[in-house]
Amino acid sequence: MKLEFTRMNNIDGDPLLIRGSEAALASGGAYIVTQDTERLLLRLGVILPDRDIQTFNTAVLQTLSPVFNVVMTDENRFYNRLGTAFVYACIRAKSENAEVILLDRFISAPGLPPDEFSTLSIGRVTTPIGEILGPRPGDPDIDEQLAIIDAKMRQKGTNKIILVDDGLSTVDALEPYEEIANTQGWQIVDMTLGVLPSAGNGDEWNTKAAAMIITGRSPVCVLPVTSPLDWICQRDFTLFGGKTVAMDGVGYPLTAPYFSPFTGGQSASIPTGRLNEVSQKILLANQAMIRAIDRQIGQPLTFTDVLNAGYGLPVSLLGKLPIPSPEDSVTEYIGTALACI
Repeated sequence: MKLEFTRMNNIDGDPLLIRGSEAALASGGAYIVTQDTERLLLRLGVILPDRDIQTFNTAVLQTLSPVFNVVMTDENRFYNRLGTAFVYACIRAKSENAEVILLDRFISAPGLPPDEFSTLSIGRVTTPIGEILGPRPGDPDIDEQLAIIDAKMRQKGTNKIILVDDGLSTVDALEPYEEIANTQGWQIVDMTLGVLPSAGNGDEWNTKAAAMIITGRSPVCVLPVTSPLDWICQRDFTLFGGKTVAMDGVGYPLTAPYFSPFTGGQSASIPTGRLNEVSQKILLANQAMIRAIDRQIGQPLTFTDVLNAGYGLPVSLLGKLPIPSPEDSVTEYIGTALACI
């Protein structure tokens, strides 16, 4: 297989989508959901029977489908293709003396030596004064991460980087990487992505064109999409996902899931009139999955387990319920959240 073949959607012959079609992706207005339930659970050290994973996935799909034109990926096929593209990014990096920087926690390529790439964990953090860049919950400070990468690149004698991520959303999703690269004196020479939107000039989803301006080449892409309504990683419909939040006086990492009673659903484009309905069903799906985890591990999952897995404590930006304590049961907390809707 030649390297340029990874710039095409079909890396293998298995169907990537379990809901929707490539025509729906191309026509505009698709609501893209990339499954990642199995990988989310692995960070918790939990392996659930496939029936429990699929029960959760199906519940999310059935909740969203009456509201949106949902296009949903199969988790393993999506990440397997990303893993293949990741390997080829490392091959390209060797030929171009560039450093691959992996930005996503769930992308992996078994057998790929860890010295073949670097990792960088960053995201937008919501604060009382707006949004800033910060590390994901449980990861080191950004400056510490950048110092490690910079030392490795100096040793290689390069300032070129190739970014690998599960995807980009709107054009402003590129801003943190441009900002970091400019500050560090790095040159972004290529990108390998899962989801890659494109649209007309001036459209916030004209992300592919913006990426091409930065790198001078078309990004490697697993799932191209035209003018989507939104793109959501399915973990953001769990208590373990959402936007990172910083609050004074709180000593634990926090995240705000994309549904009520934590947020007003804006980050997931949920219409105000459907927010309670969608949120209640999503919470019930979470409750069923956590109860399956409790049975699997033989005891209640607690938020200490959540923190140890590198996830944050859920916080209600609407002020509808308190932040849980690490020792609290996740199942019981979901019951409290349901009572707030």
